[in-house]
Amino acid sequence: MIAAATALCFAGLVLSLVGGIWDVSWHRLVGRDSFWSTPHLYLYGGVALTGLGALAGVLGPSRGADLRIGPLRADRAFAVIGLASLGVILTAPIDDLWHLRFGRDVDIWSPPHVLAVALAAGRPLGLAAAADQRWIRAVACAVLVATIVFGLNFYYFADPTREAFVYPVLVAATVPLALALAVTTIGGAWAATVAALVYTAVAAGSSAALSVTGWIPPAPPPLVLAGAVAVDLARARTSSALVIGAAFAAAFVAAEGARIVAFPFPATDLLGEPLFFQYQAGALARGWSSLWPVLAAAVGSAAAAGAWRLGLRVARWLGSPTPDQRLRSTESPSPRAISS
Repeated sequence: MIAAATALCFAGLVLSLVGGIWDVSWHRLVGRDSFWSTPHLYLYGGVALTGLGALAGVLGPSRGADLRIGPLRADRAFAVIGLASLGVILTAPIDDLWHLRFGRDVDIWSPPHVLAVALAAGRPLGLAAAADQRWIRAVACAVLVATIVFGLNFYYFADPTREAFVYPVLVAATVPLALALAVTTIGGAWAATVAALVYTAVAAGSSAALSVTGWIPPAPPPLVLAGAVAVDLARARTSSALVIGAAFAAAFVAAEGARIVAFPFPATDLLGEPLFFQYQAGALARGWSSLWPVLAAAVGSAAAAGAWRLGLRVARWLGSPTPDQRLRSTESPSPRAISS
């Protein structure tokens, strides 16, 4: 039952990730379509699959912390996946009503979209704790990074908007949460790097697939891999969240700034959007060759430390086993060891 539940959740997560990436490109090339567009079918079909997988998981035996609602009890990780999936489905009619009232969105940051992205993040979050296989945990953490980056709006799909302060601070305030989850659930000296590497490979692969098939790819993936390597190097020497956060922020700002300056990517399809010019104006005002990146690294250090602490707490709340517990369960296949 648990293996089938995990497989359904994993398949749904991948399907909805494909749909979400394709949907942005669809809107940029085709424009806003009906709710029944092909990317939406992938997106919401994947959400439905994760919901079914979560239902199968909560009906099976609980292997960790329970979520209790009145007399009801369920495995906490699968319950989070199920509630998040249900929440994403319920945002669909809210989004349609929003469009009927206010018209087409020009970015991702409409209230229904922000709510949907926040709820969608609960699915990989829960799967990283629920899955037994390390590779599924790694992919789940990578999808959580992808969901966070997707929620960065114009910073996700337009390279010229990536200015040197707000953008890196937003990344520092969010991505380390996923890296902390990876460290807790995957284990090993390079757990954060593994999650970031999987994310980078998926993002680069999806961009290549969109380009080859005639769709518009997003901007290059943020170089969170540099920050993740710095995190793993730092945590090998200290458990201080502030030091780990500073390592992430400094490495990410340096790597991302160097890439943007050396290899800028245009976004010609957005030249008719007034909001694009607002973002681009911010990028011109806060350039990467100024002192803004230094300030971003300083502010981002504190933000990353907070995100790191939050990620560790969320992982503990989900009942995710520590790396030592998971190693013992691998060495000893007894039911008691597996349930730990």
